[in-house]
Amino acid sequence: EYDYSATPVALLNNIGVRDAIMFMVATKSWKLIHCEGGYRPILFDLENDPMELTDLGDSEEHSDIIAMLYDYLFRWTRRQSQRTTRSEEQLIEMRTKSRKRGVVVGIYDENDTPLELTVKYRGRKAANKKDRRTAQP
Repeated sequence: EYDYSATPVALLNNIGVRDAIMFMVATKSWKLIHCEGGYRPILFDLENDPMELTDLGDSEEHSDIIAMLYDYLFRWTRRQSQRTTRSEEQLIEMRTKSRKRGVVVGIYDENDTPLELTVKYRGRKAANKKDRRTAQP
């Protein structure tokens, strides 16, 4: 991954900050570089062109290779990169232990969650703050 949003190249080519990013994926035989912003991919045949001088990204003959490398890239981008401190076993064990605070994903009704997590909130009503002109300090 390479973010070039703060470089002169982005300015020169009028590339938006969110589009000024590239991702690279490679095998022993191929290298694909994906550029955000609607650009075609850049593809190199590392076996026959180890110096990466011939870009094959617009070659229809290589569409299967490009598709395969995009599949690798998309699998990589969907990985859990933030789970570096806990094992799968620890995460599964944590499912049954309440942390008694924080966001509870997948709950649509207060009755879907354990009473212990919502008891202090049940029956309470937030103050009406719509008309602040009449509010007393």
